[in-house]
Order: sequence, then structure tokens, then C-alpha cells
Amino acid sequence: MIPYSRPTISKKDLVHVLEAMLSDQVEYGELTKRFEHQFAAAVGMPHALAVHSAGAAFFLVFKHLDLKPGDEVILPAYGEPLLLEILSLFGATPRFADLKEGSYGMDLSLVPPLVGENTRAVIVSHTFGFPLAIPEDFLKDSPIALIEDCTHALGSTRSGVNPGLRGNFSVFSLDTESVITTGEGGMVLCRKKTDHDRINDRRAYRLKEEIAGRIDLALSDLQSAMGVSELSLLPKFLDKRKKMAAFYRDALSRGVNRIFEVEESVEPNWSRFPVQFSSPRATIKELFKKYRIGVADPWPKPLFEYAGLTDESFPNARRAFLKTLCVPLYPVLKVDEVEEIGKLLSNIR
Repeated sequence: MIPYSRPTISKKDLVHVLEAMLSDQVEYGELTKRFEHQFAAAVGMPHALAVHSAGAAFFLVFKHLDLKPGDEVILPAYGEPLLLEILSLFGATPRFADLKEGSYGMDLSLVPPLVGENTRAVIVSHTFGFPLAIPEDFLKDSPIALIEDCTHALGSTRSGVNPGLRGNFSVFSLDTESVITTGEGGMVLCRKKTDHDRINDRRAYRLKEEIAGRIDLALSDLQSAMGVSELSLLPKFLDKRKKMAAFYRDALSRGVNRIFEVEESVEPNWSRFPVQFSSPRATIKELFKKYRIGVADPWPKPLFEYAGLTDESFPNARRAFLKTLCVPLYPVLKVDEVEEIGKLLSNIR
């Protein structure tokens, strides 16, 4: 069986983690601060905070924004359902924008009509590692917070520039399906030091007299040891993913299934390989199962469905959901496994 996803664990990771264990400093400390500094430098954002998960990162940003019942947050109609659950903890209302046709990215031209007096934030997702172009004047001089969802996007670029630099905040994932992993984890990057300092104050309660509004969400040094190692290997991981993606794209060119066109200015990290299949997804899943190859629905259903909304306003999100499945693509795939997946991609009708 070729699993859909596997983490890339190297000998270098083991050495770093063992050194951290032998130091007796395994909780949050200097190693996590080092990882944060290196991660921020790699992306190009000034300030970073390592936390337990991407969900924890979003929670802390929403807490920092002091979201309340009646506040509204605009987000893509196709994406991570966990965002809705976190918003519900604050009583905030999601508003959805459809995807741009032929893309997994939100159509930003649909955002201004959705903005109202209760709008507090807009979440722009770089879904599957394809960086979305955010215009310079988007939300410029606005009190509305721009949050870039970079959970899939570490190592991707658009015109040579990393995603995550336009927003007030950007969130990255470090889970086992991410390009680099700490086992489980996430990162909040902040443009302003004042935002960083306030979120940092909220993510830990130990040794503080007042614990109200604070919760223990800082990443441990033990996990950060792995993160430092993985980050140093990022170029190697990206190169392997790029070569496999090129092989898959060539295989697709000989068949009837497709991947959305990648713009010339975009260099994806290929954290996911989403295929637009011409046959029903259930049929495709059974075929991959027959060949003992894992394949995955990105999400159980489009986000707008969770809010009880219908397809009329979100045709592109619905179309993306109905046609998209992700196939295995990760550095520890063997050559013969990649070839087997590519062969199936070119032959499926």
C-alpha cells in the first residue's frame, strides 16, 4: 500500500531531537526562540511565534483581535473546516467569497461587496501551496485585519516573493502533512512587534500573576529541535517535491484529467498535488484503492455548506470540491511508487 501521506523524518532530525533531550530542556525555551527567529527569516516576516498547531495559531490571532459575537470574518468558500469551528468559539460570523475560476484561490474582487460595518478580518488562503496574488491596495489603510492562511504554502513563491508578507498576520502549519514538520505545530508571523508581543503574552500563563486570557500554547524545545533540523532541509525537500510534481504533470498531459494551470510567476511548494478528475470522485477512489494507492479528499465538503448556504453563489467552490482529489506526493516516496502513481494518472478515464 502506498499511503497518501508520510512525514519526512531524517537522521539529522533524530540527532537534533536527541541533543535536546540530553540537554534536559524539553519545554519552551531558547531552542524554540531560535526556531522562531530562523523561520521568520526564511519567510521574510519580522516576528514569529511557534505554537501547538495551526488551529492554535488562528485561535491566538482571533483572540488578539478580540472577536465577539456579531463580528464578521470573510474567508474562502472552499477550505479548512477547522476555521469555522474556531470562529464559533468567539461567536463570530463567517462570510464566504467564491473561488476564482480555474483556481483554488479566493476571488478577491468579491471581497469588497462583503465588507460591512461588522467586518473584522479577511482570511486569504494560499490553498495547496499555490500563492494567491494580493494587490498592493487590498485593504490598504483599512482597520480590517488581513490574515494570510499559509498552512500549505511554506517554500512557495510568486515572482520570487514568499506568501505571508502582505498580511497583518500569517499562519503556517507544521503538522505531518506539511512541507516541514515538528510532529504537530504551527507558526504565527506578525508584521508589527506590538501584535507579536501581545500574542506572545497570551500563549503562556506560567510565572504570571494574572492568568485571565492566557493559555499554554507555546511549542516545546523538543519539537523545535526537529523544526530547526527540518527547516535546514527545506530546499532539499522542495527540490524532491518539484521533480515528482513535474513527473505527475507530464503523466496527466497524456490523459484526460488535469491540474489547474500554474501561472508562470508562481513556484508552488507542491505540498499537495490536487487533480481535477473527469470521472466521479467515488469511482476514482475505488480505482486507487484497487491499486493500493492512497488518495484523499482535501476536505469533507465546501465551507459554505457548513453554514447551510447553497451552491448558487459559490459555483467555483462547488466545482472544485466535486472534481478534486489529492494524490501522494512527499519526499520519501520511492521512484517505483512515483512511477506507479504517474502511470495511473495518465491512464484513468
